[in-house]
Amino acid sequence: MKVSKKILTAFLGVVLISSGFYSLKILADESLNKDFTPQRKLSIEEIKEKERSIDLIHTKYGVFKRSETEIETTRVAYDLDNIDSDTEEVIVDYGIFVKQ
Repeated sequence: MKVSKKILTAFLGVVLISSGFYSLKILADESLNKDFTPQRKLSIEEIKEKERSIDLIHTKYGVFKRSETEIETTRVAYDLDNIDSDTEEVIVDYGIFVKQ
């Protein structure tokens, strides 16, 4: 009798634990899926439009503000990855930015 009680208790424990994990999985799946919309890829024109609307570039080396004209300097970065502490001006496809 004692052995069958232990087996029954162990079986019930496994069933309860399994159903708890299953319930958590259902709750997690529902909460993950309801707040997100499908990701939409921007067209090339939309990307260019967003780039043209950039007024400031913030980096760990400082803030660069959009300018209509170039300044006279030899410390120019032509790519965002090339900006360093000596950079005074950034010239990229979508504009000229001068360090503030």
